[in-house]
Amino acid sequence: MEIPREPQFPGPAKVEPAKPFNLDAALGRTPFAPNRADAVQVDGSHYKDMPMQPWTVMESVLTRDEFIGFLKGNIIKYAMRAGQKAGATKDGEKARHYKQKLDEVLNG
Repeated sequence: MEIPREPQFPGPAKVEPAKPFNLDAALGRTPFAPNRADAVQVDGSHYKDMPMQPWTVMESVLTRDEFIGFLKGNIIKYAMRAGQKAGATKDGEKARHYKQKLDEVLNG
């Protein structure tokens, strides 16, 4: 009588890591075109170095009106703070950067 053997299973399946979601590609936009707001970061590279920028995440989870409100709020914040906060020398540029993004959202 033959003794049944333990079933042989292959090793763990190789799973490729998920690629980050690209909202620009999903919306048919050219990501990181040199003249787009997404290609620029004022005062550092901490957002551009991320696989997905925070405002891209916000744009994907907020309604269009909520995202527009977020952009307008940041324009107001940085414009009002310009010249007021010690060490914050780039606030005017940040306000213009958010204005550029707002223009892109409103006008494509």
